[in-house]
Amino acid sequence: MSTMRALPTAVLIAVLIGGSMGCGSDDDDHDDPDVSCTGTIPTYAEVDAFDKCTTCHSSSLTGTARSSAPVDANFDTAAGAEAHDDEIAHEVSEGAMPPPASNITLTAAEEEEILKWAVCAPGG
Repeated sequence: MSTMRALPTAVLIAVLIGGSMGCGSDDDDHDDPDVSCTGTIPTYAEVDAFDKCTTCHSSSLTGTARSSAPVDANFDTAAGAEAHDDEIAHEVSEGAMPPPASNITLTAAEEEEILKWAVCAPGG
């Protein structure tokens, strides 16, 4: 019985100090970039920048063709992109995606559009 009482206390302590209790990384736990959600919010199909993202982040690519993109990060469907909308917003706003060493760049308008979608769209 003492183990049963200790477990909730251990969980509470882990949560209070920021432990994940083995639930994986908290990569999805990013602060949203400063994006205004006023006006028209683009749909996935309207975000032209995804054409550039799928150069690496496509379910049809494997191995080195992915240029180190994680195999579970595929943006060739709305559902695939929505599953990673927090990471997309964070990586684009930080200038980490597309990778600076790649020959792929986003225009300011494309960056604004993808950020608005990622932060403001329903499910985003």
